[in-house]
Amino acid sequence: MDWHSYVLEWQKQRVRFLVDDQVILDTPVSPTGRLGLVLWIDNQYAAFNPQGGLRFGRLPTLEPAWLELDNLRVDH
Repeated sequence: MDWHSYVLEWQKQRVRFLVDDQVILDTPVSPTGRLGLVLWIDNQYAAFNPQGGLRFGRLPTLEPAWLELDNLRVDH
């Protein structure tokens, strides 16, 4: 399994989200309140079908899954 780098730059005038140094989201919309950080591995889904109905389900997990963090940093 390869390591990846995730960066969230949250400023008053903009928010940027980067994965492996590539900008995924760059928006002028910036939350004004306090935020929390939630990390998880999930095999559940919600999907709309062509008729507009919503269905839920779980994907099979064929291999053990884990989440490992290294070098977590918060700058103020």
